[in-house]
Amino acid sequence: MDVSVQEVDIPSEDGTQRKYFLRVDWGGRDLGSGFHVLLTDGQLAWRGEVTEDVVCCEAEELEMQKEKYIQDVCQALTGTESSVTYNFTLTPQPTPTNTTSTTTTTLAYEKVQKDISVRNDPSTSV
Repeated sequence: MDVSVQEVDIPSEDGTQRKYFLRVDWGGRDLGSGFHVLLTDGQLAWRGEVTEDVVCCEAEELEMQKEKYIQDVCQALTGTESSVTYNFTLTPQPTPTNTTSTTTTTLAYEKVQKDISVRNDPSTSV
């Protein structure tokens, strides 16, 4: 299994940047076969999974070749491309349940390159 850990800055509700650590685990050749995400700020942690089917659906929705989409996701989530900047956001989304109130938190990234910004939400709920 391959593992990547990187530090990411995510804006908080008060407008300041908070440091998080993002761990991505995958077992296949690349992230295209699906992957697990663990995000922590040192006090709280969130985890999630993105399946191969979700990766394929997201590539189709964005009208991108699957290989190119996987390359972009890999660069964003593993920090392999130093010339491209990624902005991350963390959005809580309440999910009603019968017994307790739980929160689904969505991690999204935005690719910023040459004054062009492309937002991507790979349905990574952590």
